[in-house]
Parts: sequence; C-alpha cells; structure tokens
Amino acid sequence: MIGGGDDQKARRRYSRFVMSGILKDMNSTFWDGVKGQAILGSDAFVDWVRERFLSDRTDDHRELPGLRALEKGPRTIEEIAREVAASFGVEEKELYRRYASVSGARAIFIELCCLYLNKHMSLSEIGRSVGNVGAAALSQQRKRLSDKMQNDHQLKARFEELRKRWE
Repeated sequence: MIGGGDDQKARRRYSRFVMSGILKDMNSTFWDGVKGQAILGSDAFVDWVRERFLSDRTDDHRELPGLRALEKGPRTIEEIAREVAASFGVEEKELYRRYASVSGARAIFIELCCLYLNKHMSLSEIGRSVGNVGAAALSQQRKRLSDKMQNDHQLKARFEELRKRWE
C-alpha cells in the first residue's frame, strides 16, 4: 500500500496515511462521551468518580467549569422554589416571604437552597435571595428545621422526597 521502490514517496504516502487516521479520530464522536470535560465512561462510572473523588470538593468553578456539569441537583433558587411550591401546594412567592404562613415549606426551601447551591453562592447570597435573611439567621433556621424533623416524620418525609428528585 505504501511501498513501491521510491523511499521518499513511500514516506510521504505513509505520512498522509497516518495524518488521515489522526484527523479521522479527532473528528470522531469520542469527545461526545466525555462528561464534565474530564471523565469518559458509563453513567455508573461517572457516578462512581463523582462520589469517590468530587463529592467533598469545594472547587472554584471558574477555574474548573467542566466539574459543574457533573453536579447533581438544581442549579437555581427558582428551580428549587418551583419544586417545593408544587410539593406543598403553595405559591412560589410565599416561599420568599420572611414571615410566611407556610413555614414548613419555607424552611425546607431554605434548607434545599443551602444544600444544593452552597458551592455556587455564599450563605449571605442565599439569604438575600430568599427574603433578605442574614447568614446567622439562615443557620438558625436550618438548625430549627433539623430539630423539627426529628419529631415531625411527615415533614422529614417530604424533605427527603424533594431531595431524592435531584439525585
């Protein structure tokens, strides 16, 4: 295929052959299977890598933007508000009111925001977004919810149901 007596022509043919193979591979769908700009493998493998190596990381996503694609869960406060409001049968705007009549729903809304958005936003930013609540008050609210869920099994079940939607 490449030989034929003239070594220089044979080398050029061989070079074109190799380059065409490289270019063909570069245009293939190999990169379509890469998740988060870093992991190639089945969904089960990607989940294993995420759990094993990435679950406790607090990386700056500006430096490693591909890792954001590997995160599970909601990405915005609005997305969380939609799910919580639907689950509790309340209007979304009620979840943002400081003295809302839907305190259980609001507490779960705040907890889910802190749980899922803390890698993208500070507690202060989350607090401002959910009704101008300070970081200290947010922490107190989370502690009260945790204590309340110890005794209120329905509230805890509803929280777990919402959390499982994003896993």
